[in-house]
Amino acid sequence: MSTETTTTDDPAEEPAASHGHDAIHMPPNSWIPIGLALTLAMVLTGFLITAAVWIIGLVLTIALLVAWYRAARREFEDLPE
Repeated sequence: MSTETTTTDDPAEEPAASHGHDAIHMPPNSWIPIGLALTLAMVLTGFLITAAVWIIGLVLTIALLVAWYRAARREFEDLPE
């Protein structure tokens, strides 16, 4: 009886430790994508209803984009080297 070991060149089958990563990184839960979808819907609805709804939606959309960018930047800075 012979035991054969097979090796593959597929990087997807290699363990994560061989790439220098100890664990899988998952981003934290966030309400920002849901809020962004709602404010974008508000912007689009504002085109049909009135300029006030459009402006409020636009301001909230920009504020959420800035918040999302800052959260992503903070998360990136907290990652181990």
